[in-house]
Amino acid sequence: MPRSLPHQLHVDSSELRSIGTPGVAQLETSVLMAIVAVFASGILIGLRFKAPALIALTALLLIGSFAWNDLGLPGYVTVAKFIILAFALACAYVIGLALAVHWKRNEG
Repeated sequence: MPRSLPHQLHVDSSELRSIGTPGVAQLETSVLMAIVAVFASGILIGLRFKAPALIALTALLLIGSFAWNDLGLPGYVTVAKFIILAFALACAYVIGLALAVHWKRNEG
């Protein structure tokens, strides 16, 4: 026979929905689409341009992250979103750079 705990917690699911942050799905979609876009642009930048382009694109990413905070997110969320996007940009740039070097070696 299972023992019951003296202080069981019962929470209605409608209460949890009201507690949650509004726009969480919008934030997840926004971050996912931003990561895909930044990753694609990072690869393209890595294929064609060198490090100064990466620095300029990171600066634009910083300005854009704070200027177009369309969901009205708090500052720490915006900073975290920027850090994730900057990391994705740098990784994609390195991948694009590696692809460019690989293609140039095969050409000549």
